[in-house]
Amino acid sequence: MWTHEHLRSKVSNLNSTEFRWDNLHDSLRNLSKSAVLIPLTLKDDVIYIWLTKRSEDVKIYKNQVSFPGGKWEKGDRNAVDTALREAHEEIGLCPDRVEVVAELIPKVSIHKILVTPVVGIVCQDFQPKPNNEVALAFKLPLERFLLDDNHWANVYTLPLVQDYVHFFQDVVDGESVVTWGMTAHFAIELACGIFQKSPQFAVSLSLDMMPDDPMNIARQGLYVKWWEHIDDEKSKL
Repeated sequence: MWTHEHLRSKVSNLNSTEFRWDNLHDSLRNLSKSAVLIPLTLKDDVIYIWLTKRSEDVKIYKNQVSFPGGKWEKGDRNAVDTALREAHEEIGLCPDRVEVVAELIPKVSIHKILVTPVVGIVCQDFQPKPNNEVALAFKLPLERFLLDDNHWANVYTLPLVQDYVHFFQDVVDGESVVTWGMTAHFAIELACGIFQKSPQFAVSLSLDMMPDDPMNIARQGLYVKWWEHIDDEKSKL
């Protein structure tokens, strides 16, 4: 049976200091930075993960599923500050109601932004209060992201990289939502590490995701430095 302490321990084991913002090598240091908060909650022996669906009011990623988060702003000391500030603004989650446990290995977006996931545990009675950037805040069982049900993957190609992009379709309050891309990959990594189980599907074309090191694919992606080969104008699309 899951307890708060058990969950905290499992998440803590995934904490990485390898790519903290104050410890980046040159190829990453000059990228724009953003952070997302991955809020977890434990209820009735089920671990849930909070997600949002972006509204029509945002400039990019309209109607897409994501974690609360955004770009670094002056005054943010680190990725944790950015993630907590954005979660407070977007879904009304007060920083003092989040137990920050870990930072996972970041990924670089097609827009050349280094995105760092911060994992926190929130109370089971948390009730989101979305702002105008968020059309819907909802939670799903974390283990869902290890299952092949209503899951599919497409192959994408970037300079030096060809791999899968994953999609998960769910129904929330009668509305179909699709979690995909970087958001889905963060959720897969976290579920694999916490439950110590491999997904029912292939995560990557070239590497297996291993429960004892679920960040191996993300780590390899940063070492490849594919973003250095993307035309600046294309990255702004």
